[in-house]
Amino acid sequence: MPDDRQKDVKKDRGYRQPFVIKERKVIVQKPVEQVKNQRHEKTSIETYKEYNRILNIDSIARRYIAMNGFDGVLAILGIVISSFIAGVADVKLIISVCLGAAVAMAVSGVWGAYMAEAAERKKELKELEGSMLTRLKKTKIGRAGDFAALVIALIDGAAPFIAGIFVIMPFILLPINIAYYVSFVIAFALLFLLGIFLGKISKENLILSGIKMLFAGVVIMIIVFLLGASGHK
Repeated sequence: MPDDRQKDVKKDRGYRQPFVIKERKVIVQKPVEQVKNQRHEKTSIETYKEYNRILNIDSIARRYIAMNGFDGVLAILGIVISSFIAGVADVKLIISVCLGAAVAMAVSGVWGAYMAEAAERKKELKELEGSMLTRLKKTKIGRAGDFAALVIALIDGAAPFIAGIFVIMPFILLPINIAYYVSFVIAFALLFLLGIFLGKISKENLILSGIKMLFAGVVIMIIVFLLGASGHK
């Protein structure tokens, strides 16, 4: 009888052990797979949000969009007004000059902003390293600084280029006698929208903020007309 009981116990153990091992494998492996999936699921948007929390990239980007979009519109508007006063009827000439100016502003914006922002971030990082007595280059703070410099540089270059392209577009799509006037309307509309954008950020009167930006366009137009008139004399 004891032998029979021992055999039964062994049989029970033999049957139970594979089942227990199998259960353990499932319990151990499932959390590991979940962790791996969570690591791979981290997107560039999440990375941006993380770095933005560290350095507040959004506020810097908004300033660059407004400033450089404004520069892009005014620069191309000045060229278009000058061409209009001079009576330039060569569409290719107007497009090439305006496009050259837009590309120059884009390259200058990307290059200059990246160099300036990278230098500023390195300075801040070194000051922080000095106060903490540790290296931070390979930490989230260091990576956030590099990321911020790149994003801001791209925005700095893209803003004037895109704004300039909008002002040039009528000359690509319309006859030149209509394109001039449509280009003026688009330029002033962009200035007004930029003013609204800034008014929304500062929580001021949107219409008043838009009119302030429009005034800059009017000033440029008057100055260019005066210069053109004095040149013809």
